Amino acid sequence: RWVQTVLNSSLRQEYENYSVYFIDDASSDSTTEIATETLNHFPENIRKKVTLVRNEENKKALHNICETIRSLKNDTTIVLLDGDDWFSSPQVLSFLNDTYHDNDVWLTTGSYVESPTARVVKSLEVPDTAWQLGIRKFREPPGHPNIFSHLRTFKKSLFDKIDLNDLKDHDGLYYACTFDRALMYPMVEMAGPQHHKVIDKVLYVYN
Repeated sequence: RWVQTVLNSSLRQEYENYSVYFIDDASSDSTTEIATETLNHFPENIRKKVTLVRNEENKKALHNICETIRSLKNDTTIVLLDGDDWFSSPQVLSFLNDTYHDNDVWLTTGSYVESPTARVVKSLEVPDTAWQLGIRKFREPPGHPNIFSHLRTFKKSLFDKIDLNDLKDHDGLYYACTFDRALMYPMVEMAGPQHHKVIDKVLYVYN
């Protein structure tokens, strides 16, 4: 249902130096066909930015994210966009590029607007007590979503510090649920307050 929206959001960015990895995780609908049809409306130089992957079996989000990131160049900045959400404007990647010009920024979390309610959810600054207690022990205030929320971005060099075996269950497979916390907690801990930037600007539409 949201394939066209998410691809248009990604490919109409006013920024050129990026690639899109679009993963159809063994869907039983027409996701790949709609993606291909959508891409055909773009010129070749834009279509070349997209790698379209269709899994023969469902592997879940964390597997797809980790295995894709492993294949990327070392200096890459990773931007995670869920398949039913989209960027808030065509300037998102330009804004992030400017943000990462500061070499002290290794990871960002941010604020988003809900669709269709238009409710804006602002990301919280991580309190000192959270760093002192340990990020995994910290619990968000009642009624507030995950503090390490959309838009999630990070440097591949930070991701590479994770032992991927720590993201796998006893069966040797990546965790099948709650991938966001499993992925973000170790990177936030390693980044620490000096390298984690909370972005107040709304960059993400949460559907």
